[in-house]
Amino acid sequence: MVTILEGVNQMKVISEQKLANSLFVKIIDQSRRIAADRWYIKIVCEVRMSLTDEHFANRHDDTPELSSAARRKMGDEITMEIVKERNFIDDAAKEEVIQDLLAGINDNVSAYLASEAFPDRLFNIRCRESIKQCAAKGRPVSDELVSDDDEPADFSACFRD
Repeated sequence: MVTILEGVNQMKVISEQKLANSLFVKIIDQSRRIAADRWYIKIVCEVRMSLTDEHFANRHDDTPELSSAARRKMGDEITMEIVKERNFIDDAAKEEVIQDLLAGINDNVSAYLASEAFPDRLFNIRCRESIKQCAAKGRPVSDELVSDDDEPADFSACFRD
């Protein structure tokens, strides 16, 4: 029988920085003990990008209604998470595994995130996703109809003859 000794995720911020390309990067250790001498190791690299009207002004391939709906849906910031994890790690190897995961992030991810072209690529991908979601709703995109709630206001849509 395995007993979970620490059921609450403890977050430890390892580093936080603003890159030259205006992205905010935070690396968080969300590791937790899963048994007496075993760990679930989870390192999260969280990337945040503040959005401005300039980001949306440069898009000319969308209708104004869809661009406006996407702008409202995306809000003031977009985020991306890169997760590195290992399971059932021995207590004695925990720090070494964490250092290996951090080295992997530093070696493979940091240069990619710091590139000058990355924020535009991230924005374009997320904007296309939002526009596609707004267009897929198959309804007019007005201020009253665009919301974060994807469920119907009542349950009448569930009961069709």
